[in-house]
Parts: sequence; C-alpha cells; structure tokens
Amino acid sequence: MLRYLPCLSLLILFGCNNADEKIITITESAPRDVQTLDALKNPVVLDVNTLLPSGNYNAGDLIELYVQFDKVVEVTGTPRLKLDISGTTAYATYVSGSGTNRLNFQFTPSIGHTTNALTYSDQDALELMSGDIKDSRGSLADITLLIPNEEGSLTFNKTLKITRSDNFNNQKISSQWTKLDQDNFDANGNGNVSDDVDLAFIEQNGVLTISTRGLDLYGTTRQMNGVFLNDQSGDFDYSLKISSMTNTNTLARAGFFLTTDITNSNGGVYFCGTSGAGNVIVSYSTTNNNNLNTNLAAGASTKPVWLRITKTNKNLTCAYKFNENDPWTSHSSGIRTVTDSTSFYDLGIVASAKNTASTMQVQIDDFKDLSAP
Repeated sequence: MLRYLPCLSLLILFGCNNADEKIITITESAPRDVQTLDALKNPVVLDVNTLLPSGNYNAGDLIELYVQFDKVVEVTGTPRLKLDISGTTAYATYVSGSGTNRLNFQFTPSIGHTTNALTYSDQDALELMSGDIKDSRGSLADITLLIPNEEGSLTFNKTLKITRSDNFNNQKISSQWTKLDQDNFDANGNGNVSDDVDLAFIEQNGVLTISTRGLDLYGTTRQMNGVFLNDQSGDFDYSLKISSMTNTNTLARAGFFLTTDITNSNGGVYFCGTSGAGNVIVSYSTTNNNNLNTNLAAGASTKPVWLRITKTNKNLTCAYKFNENDPWTSHSSGIRTVTDSTSFYDLGIVASAKNTASTMQVQIDDFKDLSAP
C-alpha cells in the first residue's frame, strides 16, 4: 500500500534530510485462511478403530485395525501397533494406507491370547520401526495415540473380545485332542471290537475331515470316529461348523458327543449334532438306554449348520444356527441337567454311522472355544 506523507510528519520517526515529500511503502500480509493454516500443521492421530463389529474373536481370526490421521500421510518402512492382551504383548503390522489419512494394521491372535477388550499398550504404541510417517510437505506426523479407554481410542470405539480357541489349522490338531476310533459302539458300551471302521481325518485349510463306515447288519451298534478331549471338568462352551455330510442316511450323526467315558459311554451320553437328513438333533440317554431324540424340522437339508454345546455347572445346552451372522437358537429339547456322579467328562467331535455298509464323510470347519477367558 502506498501512502504519501509530508516529510515533517515523519520527522520524529524517520528523520528528514529535506522538505521533499517521501513515498513510504508499507507492506501488509494478507491473512491466511483456515485451510492454509491447517496445511502447515503436522499430522496428528484422530482415531484408532476397526471396521469389525464388537464381539468375540478367536485364535486364527484376522483382526484388522486402523489409525486415522487428520490429513493424508506417506509411510516409509513398516510401522507396527503394540497391543496389550491381558498383560501379554503382541503386535499388529502395517499393511496399507500410505497416501491416505487411514493406515491399516493386521493382527492374528494365537492360541493362548485371551482378553475381554483388545487394546493398544499406551499412547506410544504406534512404533515407526526405522520408518517415517509424514505429510506431503515432509513434516513428521505426531504419532501419539489417544489415551486407552478415552474417546477416540480402540477400546472406546469397539470391544473386541479374544477367547480361547482350538481352530483346526496348520494341518495338525491341538495336542490336547485325542484321536478317536471307536468300533461297534452303542449307548451301553456293548458290541464287538473289530476293524469294521475306517477312520481318516485330514486337516487342510482349517478343515477336519472324518470318514466312517458302518457294517452292522441289524443297526444295533454305532461306529463313532473323530477327536475328543479327555476328563474335562468345569464349564465349557464350544462351537463348530459342519460344512458338509456325504453318503449319509437318517441314522448318520455328526457333532458333539459328551459322556463320562467316551470309550464305553459309562454314565450316559449327550449328543448335540445334526443328522444325515439335515435336521439338528439332540439326544441323550442313561445306561438304561432311555433315549430322547428330538429332530428339528426347521432348516432341514440346510447346510452348513453351526452347533454350540455349553456346560454351566451341571446344565448342558445345545444351540444352533444356519447362517454365521445369525444369533444362536437354543434347541427346544437341548437342555439337560447332568446327574452323573462324576464331574469329569469326555467331549468328542465325532461322526457316526448306524446302518449296513454306509460310508459317511463330514467336514467340520472352524471349530472354536467360545468360553470366557
């Protein structure tokens, strides 16, 4: 801006060598708008969150988290997010997001990881690992995270509970499970041991395959194969997905089998599973073979089916669903009070056949322990 002032008026401020008019140039800076000011700021973290819904997750599940900044950032190296899983340290690894304002991290919990609420360790949990996070101007981002449990933190946004799991992964069953090859089995433990049953379980891509062949002419015995946990005590909560059953009939069974001794079923049995006809079925018997079978017509021939067996104190419950995201429905006849004298039980994941020359193959996928840590 140009202003013309007589020299006399500027005498005190600037001095004056003559009486001529001086041209004084005064420069005024134009005010910066908010957008310009924001562009000059270093990036800061706004949010730590996930697109997953709050709920239960297990070993082997992929958990994707993200850290959101207030502006676009560029990433060099492979930063990581330090997690706190009930006092155990784990890390979510950066996988994508450079050139956006959202950096994506992935974490897969292992067996033994349990927590009621997955969280990062502290405000310094975002570790650069010899890399950088910068904006387009090259200014380093402030990678300080929100205080855990406060607004904007992961635990404020979602509750990701990680529970115990025995997924059929890595082509091997957890060492606590025992192979079951029970020939000519019936509810009273009677029958002749023979080589009539062919057992093959093959784990591949998280799928347990059980094959069984029944050769009993009169249908008085049942061939049962699979895996089982020996001498379980206390409460439990397990679920599984039966993805297919082939070469079956209405007497074929697959699912959970609970008894005080799975090798001879002393003390009665409890079965939570599905029949070859596609029905969800619950059955239990005493050593006197007092059976109660209840077939559920709804969902007949629907595959896959998810099954869940729960033991709380001495109460057993069988639940089912036909779509993974549906809520569990308790079977109308699935509740039983255990009255056996012992508190130890064998729990099997089994397939069984009870007819002449029948071959059944069942694929049990995505088995999980849903019990609280």
